[in-house]
Amino acid sequence: MQDARPDDASGPPRGARWAELAALLLAGVQLARFLPPDFAVDDAWISFRIARNLVEHGVLTYDPAAPPVEGMTNLLWTLLSAGWIALLPGVDPIWPARLLGAGLHLATVALLADLGRRLAGPRWGPVAALAWAGSGWTAFYAMSGLETPLWSLLFVAALHRFHAAATGRPRAWRAVGALLALLAATRPEGVMVGGLLAGAAILVAGRAGLAAALPFALGLAALEAFRLATYGALVPNTFHAKPPDPAAGLRYLGGWLLWGLSLIHI
Repeated sequence: MQDARPDDASGPPRGARWAELAALLLAGVQLARFLPPDFAVDDAWISFRIARNLVEHGVLTYDPAAPPVEGMTNLLWTLLSAGWIALLPGVDPIWPARLLGAGLHLATVALLADLGRRLAGPRWGPVAALAWAGSGWTAFYAMSGLETPLWSLLFVAALHRFHAAATGRPRAWRAVGALLALLAATRPEGVMVGGLLAGAAILVAGRAGLAAALPFALGLAALEAFRLATYGALVPNTFHAKPPDPAAGLRYLGGWLLWGLSLIHI
């Protein structure tokens, strides 16, 4: 009998399954720490105002009386926000955003468990899930009202489908490309990440990898065509309003190493 491969989809053994359930429970406990509304990040309301202007005035901008400006860096999240603002006009949009963020965070924990199991074997699924679930940093941003949990889930899902495609499921390349296109629409960094993974798909699978690269390229072209037609620019306004600051980048990196990886506290 052949040994099970790391990407064996037969499911985790009972002990690993219980550990993964414990990771989901831990993620829920961490989310509950940030349930009070004062943990929401004020930047979320910038996106909500832009989304409300789309609903009420048909213009995706902060000030509908001025020429349109892409004043947010989370286009897809802002468009989603417009959906619940339209459906729930009397509800502060932060509450649907936080509820959705919590759900996306839990989904990421579950997907990481499966990805870890497929990459390294059944014992590593719970390790990946617990590492993400135990981080107060990821739980905080899941409850912030911002796009971070959507970005995280799309990125992990793209890696999950990438591995599936590279290990014998070539139809999954199309899903990789679609997820990368959504990643680019969620935050501008998705353009870089998507380009790298689309290139990696071609390196790994050759011509078959074009099934990932082409949907990403088409999605990116549609995104930039929308930006150019709506705002007359290919990048959000923040690229011009906020000059590069390497020191701030290093502070972000240091904060992630300390709190994002739970090296200081959980």
